[in-house]
Amino acid sequence: MFALWQDVRFAVRTLARTPGFAAAALATLALGIGANAAIFSLVNSLVRQELPVPDPSGLVHVYQTRADRPDDYFPLSLVDYRYYREHAESFEELAAHYPTAPLHLIVGDATEAITGSVVTARYFRLLGISPAAGRFFLDEEDSVPGRDAVAVISHAFWQRRFNAEPRAIGSTISLNGTTFTVVGVAPRGFVGVLVGGASLEVWIPSAMFRVGYRYCDAFQRDCTIVNMLGRLKRDRSVAAAQKELDVLARHLEAAYPAENKGRGLRALPARGSYPAQQADADRPVKILLVTVGLVLVIACANLAALLLARGMHRRREIAIRLALGANRARLIRQLLVESLVLSLTGGALGLIVASWLKEYLWSFYGTDYAGRALNFSLEIDRVVLLVTLGLSILTGVLFGLVPALQTSRPDVVPVLKDETSAGGLRRSRFRDALIVAQVAASIVLLVGAGLLVRSLATIYHGPGFDPRPVAILRLRPSLVEYDVPRARQFQRRVIERLEASPGVLSASPSDVFPYLGGWGSASGVWIPSRPPERTEDAFRVATAKIGPSYFKTIGASLVEGREFGEQDGKLAPKVVIVNEALARRFWPDSQAVGETLVVDGEPREIVGVVRLAAYHNLTERPSPYLFLNYWQSETANLWDGDARLHVRVAGDPAAMLGMLRREIAAVDPNVPISEDHPLTLRLEHTFKAVRVARAMLTGVGLLAVLLSAIGLYGGLAYNVARRTREIAIRIALGADRGTVAGLVLGQGARLTIAGVAIGLTGAFIASRFLSSLLYGVNPHDRLTFVAVPITLCAVALLASYIPARRAIRVDPMIALRSE
Repeated sequence: MFALWQDVRFAVRTLARTPGFAAAALATLALGIGANAAIFSLVNSLVRQELPVPDPSGLVHVYQTRADRPDDYFPLSLVDYRYYREHAESFEELAAHYPTAPLHLIVGDATEAITGSVVTARYFRLLGISPAAGRFFLDEEDSVPGRDAVAVISHAFWQRRFNAEPRAIGSTISLNGTTFTVVGVAPRGFVGVLVGGASLEVWIPSAMFRVGYRYCDAFQRDCTIVNMLGRLKRDRSVAAAQKELDVLARHLEAAYPAENKGRGLRALPARGSYPAQQADADRPVKILLVTVGLVLVIACANLAALLLARGMHRRREIAIRLALGANRARLIRQLLVESLVLSLTGGALGLIVASWLKEYLWSFYGTDYAGRALNFSLEIDRVVLLVTLGLSILTGVLFGLVPALQTSRPDVVPVLKDETSAGGLRRSRFRDALIVAQVAASIVLLVGAGLLVRSLATIYHGPGFDPRPVAILRLRPSLVEYDVPRARQFQRRVIERLEASPGVLSASPSDVFPYLGGWGSASGVWIPSRPPERTEDAFRVATAKIGPSYFKTIGASLVEGREFGEQDGKLAPKVVIVNEALARRFWPDSQAVGETLVVDGEPREIVGVVRLAAYHNLTERPSPYLFLNYWQSETANLWDGDARLHVRVAGDPAAMLGMLRREIAAVDPNVPISEDHPLTLRLEHTFKAVRVARAMLTGVGLLAVLLSAIGLYGGLAYNVARRTREIAIRIALGADRGTVAGLVLGQGARLTIAGVAIGLTGAFIASRFLSSLLYGVNPHDRLTFVAVPITLCAVALLASYIPARRAIRVDPMIALRSE
């Protein structure tokens, strides 16, 4: 132990004598290890983040499964929850919650859309938390539907709306037109039980479900809307609870086959984000892990080259120590200790880099499309610290072992005589191989970044439409008890008022985001001359409902026919617009406009064909789409009373939102307006995976280029220093200085070209793994595969120029005299 301590002290003194080398090495390590620590903190949060409640390890989420979609997770009905609560014996407690209740809040003259949760009375009791003020729900307050309008508010809401004053308890707030009495305040930091879900601000009891959700009757078995949360008994495992739930699910299926056929339950530990978010993050996170792993490899190669060059300067020291009887194993240990001191110090600095990078990552994963905070945090906890420590030790061994072995075996006699040995040639070749590897890895990263940059540009410009001047506002009159006819009348008045407002070019409603994959339903279609034998065998097509001037509003064009117009009213003949993929399927050799298409058994005339203006990546094929007339599709379903209003403006959509809200409120101030934002903001959220991968690959790729340039410069500069005598002799014998510069530049060019060739091969293979993130760009895009090598070669030329310039400035008289 004492000898090890001596090695550590010697390593610190040695590094202190070369501050330039130490600073370069520590900066390289801090960036490489810090990037890996930040990405691991993201993975750790997605997979392992626990809820801020007592004994979180005993909590489980319970989701419904369905036989037709076995890999997905679904909510279940409140009625089924009560059956499981009464019969399941593996749990101390079971609670149900609907975690995304849309609530329209009115406090005085101020209104806002907030996210709340409808929960059973045992929800807070199960979690084991205590209120910051007041109390939580009583069992009797959750027993009679619609009787007890009580609410618990979040700590942040308490501070924002009531300045954290005790008078908040007993005060009233209006939620979706119903007056609630505030009975309690949740503890600080508690914003719900779904990691990665919306941060909740209000909780209401499940007896008030008709306020929090109006689209189906939550007290009926066919309304599957709640998730279950359970706390296991101390002697029960998740596996044991799963077996019991499987048996109970089969009992329910036998008792109620109409609603429960093929449906079961799946229990998962309440750690990490919910399954859908983990699935969405899986591909970009894997890309990030590979990316930062490549950076660490580049950093290790760079440091190994620096240590080899440094070892050449120390070869006389090492030779003297060997000549005096030093043990080679002892020297190797000492050199490895120096590497470990560097890597551990770099790892400590890397934690600072990681703390900055995790804030950057949080900007992607910690907020939703409207910028609202989610229940998600990136913490550098004990697990992250242990991983960083292990990574630092591994890094120290990786970049230190080969230089230690090479440096500790000089040919003693030639070195003491100051003669060049064959070992120098071996080290030079190894150093050149490291430079080639760095350049190759940089090419792979930069090509990936270039492809993603072009992919994101396609997304922002839209595939066949222009989303930039479009704002979206969600109108939800159903939440304040509008029936569908009244809601439709309200929407028409809003559109008329908006289109008469300055700066508004057009406005049109839709039920979903048809170009973003947010489809509300699928319809069975066929042509009258070829009907299917059974209706359920009909060709299924994704369907959206849109209003007149919708394509004009979003900037899309039709290839045939026209848009829906005011003439296509409720009593007019039913019409439909299809996209090119659907038109080609049924009418490959003729025009579709004027033809009849049967949609869910109802004949409709095709009045227009729109381009394939939908987002699809390289793993997807253009899909057939069907557009129904919004004003002709009115039903008793409350969903048909709500709309996402698309508004095309002449200026900045973000700056126009305030005016648009005021105009809508002038029609009826009580109708909730939510999810109001520019369409491009929605795009950024929908294609978050592309943005994250692009940001990381670009940043890491530029870092890799910098490290490669430093490595190339260091290697060439060392060769110039090592060959000073040779260069002086060449010049003294009449060699042209351009020829001397060509020697250095030629070596740099050879290394760069070799790295580029290997890197392009690797990028050609690796780019296919980005296919799911590429929109409108080929994974082997020529522009990217040409521009990246040219850019890197320009950087390499600059890195090679400085050593070449130094070489041609060698004074032969001074150099030979010093020899």
